[in-house]
Amino acid sequence: MASGAIKDAQLNASSSWDRNHGAGRSRLHIVRASGKRGAWSARYNDRGQYLQVDFSKPIKLTKIDIQGREDANQWVTEYWVSYSLDGGIYRPLYTPKGNVKYFIGNRDRNTVVSSVLEEPIYPRFVRIHPSKWYQHISLRLEFHGCRNDFEIPKVLCASPLGMKSKAITDSRITASSTLNSNHSPQRARLDTVLQDSLKGAWSAKTNDMGQWLQIDMGRATKVTRIVTQGRSDANQWVKSYKIQFSQQDLFHDYREGRTFEGNKDTNTKYGHVLNPPIIARYVRVLPVTWHGHISMRMELFGCTEGEFKCLKAIGAQSGTLKDSQFFASSELSSSYRASNARLHLHTNRGRVGAWSPSRSDKNPWLEIDVGRIAKVTGISTQGQQDANYWVTSYALQYSLDGSSFTTFSVSRNPKIFEGNKDRSTVRSHALAMPILARYVRVRPMTWRGRIAMRVEIFGCTSGFPLPPVPECMAPLGLQRHIIKDNQMEASSVWSNTHGAANARLYFYPHDGRTGGWSSRKNDGAQWLQVDLGKQSKVTMI
Repeated sequence: MASGAIKDAQLNASSSWDRNHGAGRSRLHIVRASGKRGAWSARYNDRGQYLQVDFSKPIKLTKIDIQGREDANQWVTEYWVSYSLDGGIYRPLYTPKGNVKYFIGNRDRNTVVSSVLEEPIYPRFVRIHPSKWYQHISLRLEFHGCRNDFEIPKVLCASPLGMKSKAITDSRITASSTLNSNHSPQRARLDTVLQDSLKGAWSAKTNDMGQWLQIDMGRATKVTRIVTQGRSDANQWVKSYKIQFSQQDLFHDYREGRTFEGNKDTNTKYGHVLNPPIIARYVRVLPVTWHGHISMRMELFGCTEGEFKCLKAIGAQSGTLKDSQFFASSELSSSYRASNARLHLHTNRGRVGAWSPSRSDKNPWLEIDVGRIAKVTGISTQGQQDANYWVTSYALQYSLDGSSFTTFSVSRNPKIFEGNKDRSTVRSHALAMPILARYVRVRPMTWRGRIAMRVEIFGCTSGFPLPPVPECMAPLGLQRHIIKDNQMEASSVWSNTHGAANARLYFYPHDGRTGGWSSRKNDGAQWLQVDLGKQSKVTMI
């Protein structure tokens, strides 16, 4: 940049104040000269501005230097970086935890602030996106790295999924509406052009936010990128859009309804890396803003091999998991029992549409016994179907034996999952790393009104090596009622409501029974007896 090896033609920006503040003025240490100003300055002060550098071929980038404007008190105080190999799909630089990485900028006009990247990146195109600034968006830059003697890491799971190649057949491309048969959804394939009377894009019948284009990939697929184009034979394109996805009938908003930047002309391809990836059979693109008319072409990228195949509902909603496989730290009442915590359960026969713990429960949790060791890859949650209560964040724990539980963590930090924002919308998470477990616990952390939730666990119960289970450490059945009430006795009981059968782990008050066994007397002669039904080896209590 400072040496001039990168030419002005390789520098572009979202906007410039005028030609004297153009992208070519963004070189480190450049000064005002011959009417040209001492920095690139954006036309607008908003977070949509960026400066772009085309290195002509892929480079290895390791460090970025930034300065403010040489001839005015204007500078960028914080920024983020996106990069691309093809100029169409840009990927933000992320932290190890998966969040967009923000870099510290300047505090004055001339001091150079350097940021060394934690891991090198290998782009041809780099964009600097100011997120905070002083007075006005103005900056000068330099990049450090090398142009030779390195290998570009292979990008995994980024193959075209079949729009352009027609591997996705016409019958699997549908839309909310079509202007006429010449503008059909099948014209939405990337690089489609005018062909006789068939137009160069899909065009909706009406211009409103209720329109969508849907792709059916035929089976569960990991979608990692999306690229869009406008209409090849008319000045029409989608400027911004949202994405929804589904495995069956219910569509979910991607990234809580995030809006993606679309196209700015008819033919230039523009795309996004999807982080986290979408794992679904169906993907919908919903135009939000457009130029001229809602018209678009597109391609999806990803793969059909990998962990996402292990993403079947384990059986909470379907009933494959029986009521006896649901447990909780407590229940508000028998109407709010643990087995109500099934995704899409509706109130019925005195049962409300969710599980809720007792109001006095200081450490609430919901537990599902899958019945056998499973590979768990995802979870979905809802609030209470018949009232405005829901969990807004939660943690996950898991166990092989039902006794020793591990908290699900990312980078050694306990993962707090974002929960729901209303009573009915399903909120889903794919686990960053699958877990092997028979028992899964959901621990509510924050909630709206009171704790109330419905859940589904996703994964598979075969196709993976089984881990070693601690020898002779399985629960023998008090908590799970394998041991019946008549197998439990005591030296004495305070009353019929304090009986020996109340002495089950996590037993909670219900139907007039207290939350534990209580003896009639407090002395050293009291005892509780359990008949295990047959000779057993007991290793822990």
